[in-house]
Amino acid sequence: MNLRIIFKFLSTSAVIQAFNLLLSFAVIKWLSLTELGRYNIGKSIAGTFQYANLGYRYGLDRRLPESTNDELNSLRLSICIYINTGVSCLILLFITLRYGFNWFYIIYGSGGAFISGFTLIRVYFRGTDKLNYFISSSFYGGIIPIAFPILGLILFGLTGLAVSFFIVSLMVFIFYLQKIKLKPIKEVWLQKQYSLIFFKVGSIIYLTNFFQFLANNFDRFFIEAFSGLATVGEYGIIILVFSLSIIVPGSVVEMFFPQYIKDKRNKKAIMANVKKHIKMNLLLILPFICLAYVLLPYVVPLIFEKYSYLVEPMQITLIALIPYIFLGPIYCLLFAFDRHKQILLSNVIASILYFTLLYIALSNNSQIITLVYLKISYTFSYLLVMGIFLFLTLLKNKAIFNNGI
Repeated sequence: MNLRIIFKFLSTSAVIQAFNLLLSFAVIKWLSLTELGRYNIGKSIAGTFQYANLGYRYGLDRRLPESTNDELNSLRLSICIYINTGVSCLILLFITLRYGFNWFYIIYGSGGAFISGFTLIRVYFRGTDKLNYFISSSFYGGIIPIAFPILGLILFGLTGLAVSFFIVSLMVFIFYLQKIKLKPIKEVWLQKQYSLIFFKVGSIIYLTNFFQFLANNFDRFFIEAFSGLATVGEYGIIILVFSLSIIVPGSVVEMFFPQYIKDKRNKKAIMANVKKHIKMNLLLILPFICLAYVLLPYVVPLIFEKYSYLVEPMQITLIALIPYIFLGPIYCLLFAFDRHKQILLSNVIASILYFTLLYIALSNNSQIITLVYLKISYTFSYLLVMGIFLFLTLLKNKAIFNNGI
């Protein structure tokens, strides 16, 4: 893999993370705990739209790197965009029924719907090896929907944040939609038999990632139901560094993933990818954990004096980042060899365990530090279960690199 491309992509991710950090600082500084809780719920709702594709996005991940047929790739992307749009409308309807006409959730959620469509276009650029388009779209499509909401928040509060996010997300989606060639919806409808086949390619991995999304985001809805929006606001501050940091190993996965697919028949090449992937995660995650642990007691009181009492749980939460050093490489390795069921079972087991313990803790009015320890236990249990499945898979079939497809 071209080191210059890797550097450009990681630099892009770093800049986007810096803007994410600025946005997080802004919402903590200018919003009350209740408003902060509402914002966190809104973010979780917006994130839900990333799964409106019903798994077709993961079909793109799996098939595009192996294909040179532009017409077929265009059909695949068109299927994804149309499915994503239809399901997004249904999700918006559900949000309206669930929360009534809550303007913030509807507007912010709609922005998330446009970002989900834009994500499919980015996946298309990456999968078809248009890496310069992929990196530039990642940069502009990552920064603009963050920078303008910061300005909107400063000028007009929570309303300005939501409206600006909606507008710029729509503009980004429309701009990049013009960079691709979509098939007419009638032509896509005639290919509905292929759509079903294509759906099966990514359906299991879709469920896998959806369960992971639930574990990382839907705990906020549990906390809201039992303890209210103010507690959601506190919890959002505590896991802020963790939530921002897990995007980094996720970005590394995005960069390495097509290479795993291409090299899956070559044992030496794919193991080189695994080693390189782990080394990069080590270089990014471990120094960050140490630096954040040392700086948090100084940074938080300096910028957010009223939340100084949350420094210790914020430091403890950093432990939850350690499993992500290995989760990405294991995930990519199992996915490349179509071991989707093992990945799904790992997520299901870890998520069920987490939400069961979370429900028990919230039902017994446990302190917020208990929720922090549960978050840590989730990431380690996920790594443990996935590691066991990887070990059993390799043990069962030692020739996996020759016969793994």
